[in-house]
Amino acid sequence: MIMLLGNAIIRSQQMIDETRAALLYSLEPVFATLIGVLAGATPLTVMFLAGASMIMAGIIISSLKFEYRKKLQAVSGDSKP
Repeated sequence: MIMLLGNAIIRSQQMIDETRAALLYSLEPVFATLIGVLAGATPLTVMFLAGASMIMAGIIISSLKFEYRKKLQAVSGDSKP
């Protein structure tokens, strides 16, 4: 099952740009801990919830900045990142 998930992540990375792939890969510790919690190997703690929340907030903020920057480039015709 984990190998199937890993293959799906690798294949999906090829279909999206580098910035989005990096954002998705930053979710790896969240999913790893979540799988550990679901398997009963790791207890669900406040620290996990706080850390996962901070990672998700960072990804959302980065994604919004990326979209905003992309729109600005489209309007200005600038090709620089």
